[in-house]
Amino acid sequence: MARVVQRRSTPPYLLIVFVFLFLIATVVAVLMYLKSDELTAQLAAEKDKTKAVGTTEELNAARALASGAPKGTSYLKAYQDELRKLAQLVDSRATAADAYGRVENLDVAEPFTKNKGVLPLVDDLKEALTAKDVTIRELTGKFDLARENQAKAEQALEAVSDMVKELQAQSEAGTAKVVADIANLKEADAAERQEIRRELEKKQADIMNQVVQLEAEKRGLHRRIADLERDKQEIVDAKREAAAQMRVSENIASSMTNQPAGKIMKVYDDTVYINLGKNDKVLPTMTFSIYPAGPVTDENKLKGTLEILQVSDTTSECRITNRYASSGTITAGDIIGNITFVRNRTFVFVVKGGFDMSGSGRATAEGASAIRDMVVRNGGKLMDNVTIATDILVIGAEPPTPPRPGDDATEAEIDIFTQQMQVVREYNKAIEEADKYKIPILNANRFMALIGHQPGSVELPRLVQGN
Repeated sequence: MARVVQRRSTPPYLLIVFVFLFLIATVVAVLMYLKSDELTAQLAAEKDKTKAVGTTEELNAARALASGAPKGTSYLKAYQDELRKLAQLVDSRATAADAYGRVENLDVAEPFTKNKGVLPLVDDLKEALTAKDVTIRELTGKFDLARENQAKAEQALEAVSDMVKELQAQSEAGTAKVVADIANLKEADAAERQEIRRELEKKQADIMNQVVQLEAEKRGLHRRIADLERDKQEIVDAKREAAAQMRVSENIASSMTNQPAGKIMKVYDDTVYINLGKNDKVLPTMTFSIYPAGPVTDENKLKGTLEILQVSDTTSECRITNRYASSGTITAGDIIGNITFVRNRTFVFVVKGGFDMSGSGRATAEGASAIRDMVVRNGGKLMDNVTIATDILVIGAEPPTPPRPGDDATEAEIDIFTQQMQVVREYNKAIEEADKYKIPILNANRFMALIGHQPGSVELPRLVQGN
């Protein structure tokens, strides 16, 4: 037989790559999410610190002041320049109008009164400058802190970016390696598939050759079976022909029903002597029917029946068990017959069905046992089933067909049903086989009449015990 090559399964590399990339993307997303939350918090803190530097109006004023300064001048530098100009105004005895214009540019919290003199104005300016200087120092500290936090945030963001780039590089390298491995595996798999395909094609060709050979052998076997069937049929036909010729040549039907077994030599009331003895294989309790003297027996002229009591070598003492007055008196010279008894030959019997041997009107298996006992006691031979070698089929009442057990039947009930159905099938088959082989079929009454048995003359228990 061809050896089946098991194909190796290809590892799911694409699935592995997909899972690997999915895990990397998940990790990057989580890190970015965590860092974005952290940066968002830091930016919110910086905005809060920026608000602490000054209000919107103050920042707008600083922006307006710086707008008139040279490009690139910061807010603080603009304030410092303005303060120097104010100081110069004070030192150079500038006009009050110039001083007031400079003061208004400072946008102090409380406007100066223009009706004051220069000295009070200078004091107010010093006080305002001192406050502004404090504010400037506070804003400078907050601004430096904000720049420091911004630098830290930028460094953290740069670290996260570097990490993402590194992970992307690793992912790209891993993907490239997996793709290369998959390409290599595909090439190896293609080569292996090709090898497997060639091997399978070769084995398929071998199998086809074997199938062709087996088909040829099968056709040869069919021809052989046909020849054997013809031979079998010829043998069966030959057996049937031989059986038919044997039955014709021996005139079996006539010998079983019409040929006398012996004759009565003397009659003394109910005691008679017949010309059959031990040499003829007769035994006590055997029964015979009595017919008028002649070459053959005639069932319509039956005179009576007898039973053997004692047996000598060539004769036997018998008693008459029944007389039929309509057929005349039993006298010496009358012939006797028994369908189961023929000199120098043993007939083969098959008994099927039930028999009423007790006169109860009910056929039973015990009655069939009594019939079988009669066959054996009168010199016949029993078989279980009808074959071409069977001489007589004694048939009784057909066994009843049992009801089919239900779905809830026990195993014992099913066994009983199976046994009863087997008895029914054997009964029907026996009749079919007897018809096919042209075997005589006798019912219980005719069988007992032909063997000389009077129903009721022998008790059933005795017959059963004798079986």
